[in-house]
This record gives sequence, C-alpha cells and structure tokens, in this order.
Amino acid sequence: MTQVLIVDDQEQNLYLLQVLLGTYGYAVRSARNGIEALEMARREAPDLIITDILMPGMDGFSLCRAWMADEHLRRVPLVFYTATYTDAQDEAFALSLGAARFIVKPAEPDAFVEAVRQVLANHAAQRLAPDEEPRPTDEPFYQQYNHALIRKLEAKMVQLEEANRALERDIAERKRAEAERERLLAQVQAQAKQITQIVESVPDGMLLLDAAGQVLLTNPAARRDLAVLTGAEISARVTALGGRPLAELMAPPPSGQWHELHVGTRTIALTAQPISSAAAPESWLFITNDITELRDQQRYRQMQERLATVGQLAAGIAHDFNNIMGAIMLYAGLLEKAPELAPRHQRYAATIRQQADHAANLIRQILDFSRRAPMERNAHDLLSQAKELVNLLARTLPEHIKLSIRYDRNEYIVQADPTRLQQALMNLALNARDAMPQGGRLTFTLSTLTLAPGQPAPLPDLGPGPWVRVDVADTGTGISPEHLARVFEPFFSTKAPGQGTGLGLAQVYGIIKQHEGAIDVTSQMGVGTTLTLYLPLCAEPAAAPAPTPAMDLPTGSETILLVEDNAAARAAVGEALEGLGYRVVSAGTGHEALAALAEPGHGVALVLSDMVMPEMGGLELYRRLRAAHPAVKLLFMTGHALAEGGYEELAQAGVPWLQKPFAVADVAARVRAVLGA
Repeated sequence: MTQVLIVDDQEQNLYLLQVLLGTYGYAVRSARNGIEALEMARREAPDLIITDILMPGMDGFSLCRAWMADEHLRRVPLVFYTATYTDAQDEAFALSLGAARFIVKPAEPDAFVEAVRQVLANHAAQRLAPDEEPRPTDEPFYQQYNHALIRKLEAKMVQLEEANRALERDIAERKRAEAERERLLAQVQAQAKQITQIVESVPDGMLLLDAAGQVLLTNPAARRDLAVLTGAEISARVTALGGRPLAELMAPPPSGQWHELHVGTRTIALTAQPISSAAAPESWLFITNDITELRDQQRYRQMQERLATVGQLAAGIAHDFNNIMGAIMLYAGLLEKAPELAPRHQRYAATIRQQADHAANLIRQILDFSRRAPMERNAHDLLSQAKELVNLLARTLPEHIKLSIRYDRNEYIVQADPTRLQQALMNLALNARDAMPQGGRLTFTLSTLTLAPGQPAPLPDLGPGPWVRVDVADTGTGISPEHLARVFEPFFSTKAPGQGTGLGLAQVYGIIKQHEGAIDVTSQMGVGTTLTLYLPLCAEPAAAPAPTPAMDLPTGSETILLVEDNAAARAAVGEALEGLGYRVVSAGTGHEALAALAEPGHGVALVLSDMVMPEMGGLELYRRLRAAHPAVKLLFMTGHALAEGGYEELAQAGVPWLQKPFAVADVAARVRAVLGA
C-alpha cells in the first residue's frame, strides 16, 4: 500500500486530505511542520510527501531543501499544496528546489488525486531525475527564499491592511447585524408571546406530541379535555385517548374529519395532523373540541322536530274526532233532557255523555300536545297557584308522600291560562306519585333566571330576558336513559298496560310550549326525576279571578246561521240551538252561507261557523262577512287556538270562538253572550 506523508499545521487540512487519500486506498501519516516531517520520514521513508509551505518551525521551502539534501529522502517525490504562495514565481522557486508538483489550494478532489497519481507514476517510470537536476546553492537559495518571503510579507502587509479595513467594516457590520439580531430577536420573542397567548386563549384544545407520544405542548382547553379523555391529569406521555390508541386516532376517521370520543356523558371531537420540519422529527398536533353541549342541542332540536311532526298529525286527527264527539255530546245532552225518555234510557244517555266527555278530554290532551288547544291567557301569579295545588295534593296524595314547596320571592307573574297550567302541574304531580309506590318526597321549587344577550341558556329555546323556573322533583324509581328521550312523545308510557294513556307528559309539553316556554327532564335510576319548566316572567300585575257564571241555561229567539261541513255535527248543533229557542238556518259550506245571507229579509243575527271547511274556510268567510254584512255577528267553533294555524288575523280582531267539543250549556252561554254584546 502506497505510503503518503502529509505536512500541514492546520488540523482541518490534515483531516480532509487523510479522508480523501484514504478513500482511494493510500496509507496516510501526518505531521504538523517540517521538523516533525523530517523526523518521521527518516524513521520510515514514505512513497510520497505532500506539504504546505507556510508553517511554524520549518516552512515548506526549508523542508524541501532539507528533503533534497537527504541522501535517503531525495528520491521520494515532494508535492507542494499551498494557499499562501500561489503566484508563478513561487511555483518556479518550488520546482527549482526539486518539488515534483506545485498545487494551489483548494483543488477539486478528483483533480488533486489525479495529480498525486501522476506524480507517483512519473516517479515509478523514472521520468523525474532529481539527482541530475542542479539545486540552488545556499546563497542563491537564500536569495530566492528571502525574495519570496519579502514578496509574501509585502503581500501579507497589503492583505493585512485590507484585512484591517475589512475587519473595521466587519465590526461595523457586526454591530449593525447585532442590533438587527436583537431587533429580530425581540420581534420573534414578541411574536412567540403573541402565539402563546393565542394558543392559550383559543377555545379548542391543542395537544402537541412527538412520535413517541411525549407531550410537547398543551393549552388550557386541551388540559381540560385530556382530563376527561384520560381520566387523570395530563402526564408526560400519552398512549391512548378516550380508550382508543393514538395510532387509531392518527388515521382519518371513516367519515368526516373528526373522531368522536364518548366518555361518560361527555363527547369530545378530535382530529390529528402530522407536523414535520427539517429542524425536528415528525410530531403530531391533536385538536380537541368538547361538543357535548352541541350534540345535546342537536338531539334536543331533533326531538322538537319529531314532536312537532307528531303534533301536526295528532292535531288533524283531533279535529276529525272533535266533530264526531261534538255530535255525540250534544245528542246525549238532548236525550238526557227529553221528558218522554224512560229513566233507564236517560241513564244510558248519561253514560254516553260521560264517556263522550272522557273522550273529549283525551282529544283535549292531544290538542294540548299539538299546541292547538284554545287558551285564554292573562297575567297570573304562579306562586299562588302552586300553593293551592300543594294544599290540594296534600289532601289527595297518599300519606307516605311528603310534599314541600320552595320559593325565593313573593310572586311569579306569568302570561298564562290558569286552567291549562293547572293541568300541566297536576299531570307532573300524578306522574311523580306513580313513580313513588313506596313513598318519597315531591318538591316544587320556584325561582327566577335572567339571561343576558349571548349568555349560554339551559335550553336552546330560551332567549334573553327574565324567566320563571319551576322544578318538580320526586325521589321515585327514575327513568332509564333509553326511555328518557321519548317521555314527551304521545302514547309513550313506561307504565304497565292499562295504567296510563301515555298522554300526560305529552300534554304538559304542549301546554308549556304554547306558553312560549320550554321543558326539560333529568333522571337517575333509583334516585328520582326532575321536570323543569321555564316560562317567561311577566311584569304585569295578576288579573282578578273571573266571576262564577250562573247555572241556568240562557235561551233566545234570534235567527242563527249555522255553517258546518260535517252533517252529523251540523244536525246536533242545530237541534241544540233550536232546543234553546233559536231559529236555525243551516249551511254546509261558506258559499252556501253567503247565499243564505244574500236572501232579502234573512233576519240572521249571528253566524255560528266551523273554522276548517272545504272550498271556503272560516277565515275567508270572516273577511267576506265583514265586507258585505258588517252588522251580522260572528262566532266560530274550533278545536284550535285562533292564534295558531294561520288564524292570527281573527285573534287580533277579537273574534269570539267556542272550543270543540262542547256541551249544550257551553253553546247556550256563548251564543247568548255574543248576541248580547
């Protein structure tokens, strides 16, 4: 293996040449100056020496002269590799001393290695004959050496002056650069502080992990979500979130962009994004978002939409049943009062009327659920009503059920129909009773809640403003989670067959919604259930109670135009009116009614009309009557509130109405009141 001795006082230069020549198979030794090189070569002569020129102790020129003067070393080729002595005179002087080659630093690696090969090849072929070439004697050598040294010193002086000027410029530039660096550092620090503040304040959680799951960064939202997902405070290393391994969460979800993790009652959405840079290995950024409230609101809205759809269907069915039950109730009432009827048959008629009343009550519950039941709302003190209800329940509920009422003010005024609200509260109390067969505690709690604009509300339906909150809490058996979402659906019941219609809570739901309120339910098996009602708080004083009407049936002799498309209902109402002394003209449609009024001398004092009819409904009939016959009074029969279903115009005009189905006493009192107004 070819032995090469490298001489250079710069460690870096030695290392580069050792690596380069070693790569090509040369055995390389190194020396730091000429003296060390001569000592090493005299112990073991190399096949080639490569030397720098400018070195301490003995420079390259002196080394070359001593090398060529040594009887054993003079045949070993010497190559100069210099970055200091680089002009033609330096090269000529070096070659005159016996150097085989003069190479200026830096040289391309391939060119340098090729020059080494050529020198060795020439030496092997005896193309160089250093013994036969004349060498400078001492005096010429020192002259040329001094001349070269002076040139270099002069050049060095020039370089030094230039270096000093460059240094001055460099110092000034460094100062400017330092000032710029400090400015940029301050800017970067300010930006880093700003980014930190942004990361700390964003509502979404931000968790940065390295490839091994080590936590690199978290913000408060992430720490909050991680406490839910890991069941503990954030640790130094994370391997799973929400019971799912990180590797699974790093992959895209089957649909959408977010994984949904369910832990207890909480739902956390999570997405992962790899972060790569040249300065650091790959890491992962996890974004978390607690969407529990969002999912609860979505489920709430879906339930509201489902209940609204069922309510529309129920309202249509209830309207048809109202017509049927109206005829049955009126005919049963007429039969009861028929003097020619045997007592036994009168009892039959009474039973028919009682069952019809029960059916009418079921229809009323359906209408309450569908928010179509007519109501008469006024300013009403809910606390007084709740106290009266608690007193009533104390006399009627089993003794092992303990009642209590709590409140924090003297009155809670709401715009309400007291009868419908009483029905809602009573339904809740009876449901609580049925949930506590072994006894327990039933508590009514009244309080107020004021929501500012933008403030989170307990339920999506609650807008800004003051609200009355009523909690009806029992300590009963509770409702299972799978049933809780359906408790307001009509005909859904958790009771045994025959023990309930499944309309109680549905009726409460409809009544509260028709009062522009909201209702919520929470329950825990074995602990109890709480129904929470929200009603808008009213600033008006409570209205005085209405006087009790007289029991005698009022009669009359005026002419009444009865407009009803259902033949059975029309006949029943007509006979009831005739039994009260009125003259009745019947019409099956709105067009027939207008035709009857067009007859000269019709003498009609009151039009008693259904609302929902083919061809021409009650609203259009009202408009035409007001235009053509403003003196004729009008009374509508309806199973719906006039403020619902597009009849707001009638409600605003104060048009009187009679709720279907009705008894003879109801129609007698209402007709007389309208005619006497």
